[in-house]
Amino acid sequence: MSVNPSPIAGFAGQFFDNNGQPLSGGKIYTYAAGTTTPQATYTSATGVTPHANPIVLDSAGRVPGGEIWLTDSLIYKFVIETSTAVLIGTYDNITGVNSNFVNYTVQEEVITATAGQTVFNLTTINYTPGTNSLSVYIDGVNQYVGDSYLETDSDTVTFTAGLHVGAEVKFSTAVQVTTNTIDAANVSYDPPFTGSVATNVEAKLAQTVSVKDFGAVGNGVADDTAAIQAAVNYLPASGGQIYFPTGTYLLKDISIVDKENVSFDFNDSVINLAAGAQYAFKMQNTSATFKIGGSWENVTFGTGSASTGVIWVDGGAWTNQVFNRIFNNAVSAPALIYYSNNTSPLRNPSNFTITQIFDRSFGCNYLFHYDAAATTTNFDNFVMRNILHYCDTPGGAVIYFDGAAALYSTFENIYGGMYANNTRLVKMNGAISASRNTWKNFLMEGTGNNRICMDGYYNESSISTIVNYVDESLYTGNQAFFALLTSSQVDHLLLQNASTGAYSTNTAVTLLAGSNTNTIFEVGVLADAGYKSTVYRGKGDYVLATNAKISITGNGVYNLFTLPPNEFEIGDTFKIFVGGISAGLTKDLGIIEVGDRTLYTLTGGLTSESWSFELVYYVFLSGGNKNLSCYVKAYKGNTLQYAEYLGDRVFTSNITWALSATAASWPAGTFFVMQNAYAAPLYNQN
Repeated sequence: MSVNPSPIAGFAGQFFDNNGQPLSGGKIYTYAAGTTTPQATYTSATGVTPHANPIVLDSAGRVPGGEIWLTDSLIYKFVIETSTAVLIGTYDNITGVNSNFVNYTVQEEVITATAGQTVFNLTTINYTPGTNSLSVYIDGVNQYVGDSYLETDSDTVTFTAGLHVGAEVKFSTAVQVTTNTIDAANVSYDPPFTGSVATNVEAKLAQTVSVKDFGAVGNGVADDTAAIQAAVNYLPASGGQIYFPTGTYLLKDISIVDKENVSFDFNDSVINLAAGAQYAFKMQNTSATFKIGGSWENVTFGTGSASTGVIWVDGGAWTNQVFNRIFNNAVSAPALIYYSNNTSPLRNPSNFTITQIFDRSFGCNYLFHYDAAATTTNFDNFVMRNILHYCDTPGGAVIYFDGAAALYSTFENIYGGMYANNTRLVKMNGAISASRNTWKNFLMEGTGNNRICMDGYYNESSISTIVNYVDESLYTGNQAFFALLTSSQVDHLLLQNASTGAYSTNTAVTLLAGSNTNTIFEVGVLADAGYKSTVYRGKGDYVLATNAKISITGNGVYNLFTLPPNEFEIGDTFKIFVGGISAGLTKDLGIIEVGDRTLYTLTGGLTSESWSFELVYYVFLSGGNKNLSCYVKAYKGNTLQYAEYLGDRVFTSNITWALSATAASWPAGTFFVMQNAYAAPLYNQN
């Protein structure tokens, strides 16, 4: 029952007798107005508990409980007496405060006039003619009924004269609200911004879709899958924002099909996966048309497992996709973020940002897995920054590109706690042709055999930089910073500040390794001829490494450069320099042209000094073929140890320069350090 406060002693009222003394024991009788028929009053706003009639005042002349409430729409008479029935006063026709209050809301409709238009048919509002309930404005000027317009019927207005073209005609009326609730569509919202457009509260609230609008509970116990799927299904193909009020949501297999620009704001919520989940969220693009990817932000994946991936993006072409502040505590899956081409081919995604992703679960093989093996795609402007991934699954990796390559991209602050055999920080597979990337601040820790920082088929067809690649693991088996497959090609790769950690007995750690070492850093195969000749014959150096530790596996050849003859013209002069060979050089180390000759042998036993050597080559024509003349210099510390012209050789096929150690001289587990190594053009007489 609806009740309203009484205007007489409604709240904390106090009564006095005619002498000004508190009306101790006084009595308040309540009747229907104009009668002696008792009419109940109530002790609180609930309208449940009635007062005694009469109400007996306490010793201070106050109403017990301090409140009097009257039934809405009823009219009362109050009679107040002393405890001895002496009349103090009678008060008739009393109603509660705001009794019979009528609530109204404003409705508006704006119509743009055509030239000479007089009749306007209203489609979103109606009014009652002759009740002065309609207001009309033309270009902001108030109009008067009977003068400038007539109220034809409840949804028609007729002007007495035709309006000018483009006139803005606003019709406004008040509609009575007959319930205790107000339809948000009937409440105007005028944004407080210059140039903004008025709308209504319903439309404003609908700009963000909350999963709780569809019945999600968010207590971690109720399964919210149906409610969240309903929220996603509500979005149009052009997308929108899905909002999760802070909570814990139990769900599985939420599917977003052929929608773009869908943004999930999880508001630091926790997502737990229900039993039997294939994924938590899956976005599908079944066409080849590029779609805006939207964003996934501020979420923690708590418990459960997914058989395919936690966040799964399947098929199509995507751009402008953002993953930010995603935490995985204990959800297990093949990948935390997984791209596949099951629905339709993946097509060269661009402008991706993946930042602040922290996977502590030890349950995901890969933090990021882009599986496009059947299509071969390129990432363009891909940014991955501030990544942490723990893995104890053999063969796992932080980043796994399968049939995809990164172009003009940045990978920075990547940490991998890799505690299993054959794990990688970056794993690549397929014909990957990367270009102009930056890889910065990589750190790998953990234990296990055959673990590699960057592994795979890697065609670096233009200048890229790798800075601060640090490995602090305890190795118990084969290890390499880079392990490149047989047909990999790398052109102008700068490696700085590479270092490795603790070594156990019989550890083999190779900085630059591959299944066919002759093709590692095979310079210029993919670059265009003009660019290559500029690099080698006029501008810039080809830097192999700086501050790099290379471990010796025993009998082995450790390649530095492979240069093809078609990169050089008759008259070219170029230099190969390797400096600062030291730290673990306890045996002899040969400088060789692979398969042809030993250029010089650095003598071992170094403890405080380092070796450096330079080879200067001149290209000339002899017998119809390109030939090389070679001059070698070797320094121990700053002292020249050796300088000699080594003679000529034919230069009709690739020549690889390397450092050579033999099993008789080099035990496994020893190493040397190169402070720098590069090839540089010197002079071209043409």
